[in-house]
Amino acid sequence: MKKRQSKTRKAHTVKFGIKAKLIAIIIPTIATAVVTILFLTFNSSEKIIIDYGMKMVASESATSASKVETWAQGILSYLEEARNTLKTISFDEESEMAYLKTSLNRNESYPNGIYIGESSGNYIDPSGWVP
Repeated sequence: MKKRQSKTRKAHTVKFGIKAKLIAIIIPTIATAVVTILFLTFNSSEKIIIDYGMKMVASESATSASKVETWAQGILSYLEEARNTLKTISFDEESEMAYLKTSLNRNESYPNGIYIGESSGNYIDPSGWVP
């Protein structure tokens, strides 16, 4: 009877030993696989988010640059037009001031209009400002 009990114990121990070995191998393997997948997913997501952010910044920068360029071109073209008008047409002092007054509040960037500085140091300013 003793022999029979020892065989049963050995068979039972061997089965438990194989289960334990399998569990000892499978659980760390699965844990390592999950950690690896999470790491790869995190890195891929990070790259995608950074690329998207960079594209958004570049797009917004281009849009803003275009708006600034349009704004600056509008101001420069008006100032160039006024300069050409003042150079080509002979104005007396009153008509010159009347022409300059048309620039008052024309653009929010220069609400006081445009003024002329003469070589003598005098300023002709339609807003009434005196330096």
